[in-house]
Amino acid sequence: MNNKFRMIGFTELEQLRHTLAAAYMDLRDSEFRHAGVALPLNGVALEAAIDNNIIGTFLQEYGSEQGTKNACKMLGEYMLNGTDITPAGLELLDNMNRAFCDMVRGMLDAGLDPVVELERERKEVLQ
Repeated sequence: MNNKFRMIGFTELEQLRHTLAAAYMDLRDSEFRHAGVALPLNGVALEAAIDNNIIGTFLQEYGSEQGTKNACKMLGEYMLNGTDITPAGLELLDNMNRAFCDMVRGMLDAGLDPVVELERERKEVLQ
C-alpha cells in the first residue's frame, strides 16, 4: 500500500479496512436501502461489519497469521485499487448490506424489534 495513505498506528489490515469503508461510503453516501430497510452508513459500523463478515471469516478459517495475510490480499488486491473500491469490492459490500437488511426485514415481518434481537444475538455470541 502506498505510504502516503498509511495512518500512524494502523496495521496494514486496519489501513485496508479503513480505506475500503471510506471508499464505499464515498459511493453510497450516508445510507444503504434495501427491502424497505434504511441502513445508516458510518465508518465505525461499516468497519465493524467488514471485520465481522470478511476479515473474521479469514481469521476463523486460516488462523491469525495466514488469515491476516489472506484478508490483506482480499481487501488490497480484490476489493481495492489503491484507494478506490473495485466493482467486485462494491458488489461484495452491497451483498453484505443486502443480507443484513433482509435479516432486519425478517425480524420486522415477524413483529420483532431488530435492536432488541441484535443485542440478544450479540450477547449470545459473547457467552
